[in-house]
Amino acid sequence: NYNNIFAFDSTGSYTGSIKDHATELVASFVKAQEHIDGLVLASTGNMGASEAAGMTFIEKQAHIFLPESTPKWKIAKIEKYGGKIHVVKGNYDQAVLKAREFVEDNKKLIYGGETVLRLCGNTLLAKIMVDQLGDYPDFLFIPVGDGAQYYGFLLGFNYLTEKGYLGTKKRFPRLIGVQVDGANPIYRSFKDGTDQIQPIVPKTSADAIAIGDPLYGKKIINWIARNPEQGEIMSVSEKGIPIALSDIEKNTGILLEASSSAVWIALMEKIKQKQISEENKSVLLFTGGRSYSQLNEPHF
Repeated sequence: NYNNIFAFDSTGSYTGSIKDHATELVASFVKAQEHIDGLVLASTGNMGASEAAGMTFIEKQAHIFLPESTPKWKIAKIEKYGGKIHVVKGNYDQAVLKAREFVEDNKKLIYGGETVLRLCGNTLLAKIMVDQLGDYPDFLFIPVGDGAQYYGFLLGFNYLTEKGYLGTKKRFPRLIGVQVDGANPIYRSFKDGTDQIQPIVPKTSADAIAIGDPLYGKKIINWIARNPEQGEIMSVSEKGIPIALSDIEKNTGILLEASSSAVWIALMEKIKQKQISEENKSVLLFTGGRSYSQLNEPHF
C-alpha cells in the first residue's frame, strides 16, 4: 500500500551499473590528456566494467585489479568491455595496493579509482535524482561498500539544499547507508559511536560492497555524528538477500545483483518498525544488475 517508494534504477545503463555516471567524467578527462595511455583501478567488478568500457570508447587502456573472490561473470563482463584483468590473491583492499603499485611502475597510466572525478560524478547523481523525482526524497537507501556513493550523495544534497534548488523548503533527505553483516565495518563504528574504522575481512555474497577497509568510512561516520537527523548506517542479514532479490523482481521486474538487494531489506525493516510512513518519499538505490544467464553461478 506504499505508493511513495521509488527505485533509482541504474541497471539499464551501458554496463548495467551506477558507476557509468561518473565514468563519463573520467573518460572525458583521460581523453584530453595526450600524455596518459589509460588508467588503473581496483574494483569488485562493476566499476571495472564501467571504466573498461569508458577507456575502450576513447581508445585507451584499462587495467582492472580484482580480488580473487570476484564472480566469474563480472570478470567476463570486464573483458567484454576491453579491460585487462589482474586477479589479486586476497580481498579488495589487497587489490587496491597492487593497483597503486602498478601505477608507480607505469608512469603513463593514472589511478582511476576513487578520485575527485569519480566523486564529482557521484555528487551529480543527487541532482539527477531530484530532477527525476521532481522533489527531494525523505529517505534514500544506499548500498555501502567503500562509501563513495554515500559520500557523493551527501555532498550533492548539501549543495542543492544550500542553493535552494527547486525552491523546496523540505529538509535534507535522510541518507540511510546499508551494509551486510559479513561486510559492515562502517556500521560497527556507527553502532559503537567511534570514528575509527576497524578493517575486517569481508565474507558475503554481496560482492559489490564486500570491502573491509572503506575509503570514505571515517568521513561518513564523522558527518553522521554532526548530522544525526540526516544520516545513519544499517547492517542487514545475509540470509535476507535471496528473499529480497525475489521480492524485488516480483514487484519491479528488475533483476538485481546481491549487493543492491540490501536496500530492500533495510526498507522492509524500517516499515516494520514504523519509522517510515505512507506519506514519506523513499528511494532505493539499485546500483547493479544481473542477467538470467548469471543466476545459477555459485557464489558464497
